[in-house]
Amino acid sequence: MTSIINNPLDYTANLKKGEVSTGTTIMAIPFDGGVVLGADSRVSTGVYIANRVSDKIAQISEHIFVCRSGSAADTQALTDYVKYYLNQLSIETGRP
Repeated sequence: MTSIINNPLDYTANLKKGEVSTGTTIMAIPFDGGVVLGADSRVSTGVYIANRVSDKIAQISEHIFVCRSGSAADTQALTDYVKYYLNQLSIETGRP
C-alpha cells in the first residue's frame, strides 16, 4: 500500500487535470503603437526563490527586445551573444 504525503512545498498539488506549472510569466501584447512587454521578476531553483529582482526583459538593439525564460545564466549568455552579433552586423552594414 502506498501513502500520499501532502508536501506544503508542492506547488503542483492544486493543479487541475491537464494544467501544467511553467514557472516564469512573460508576455507581449501588441497595440496600434507597438508592443507592451511584461515579465515577472523572480528567479527560482525549484521551490527556492534565488533572486526576487531579475530583469527578464533585455534590449538587444534599438528596436529589438528579448523576454528571457529558463536557465538565467544560459539565457543571459545567449542574449549577450545575439546582442554582440547584431552590433557587429550594424557596424558592417552601416544600419542600426
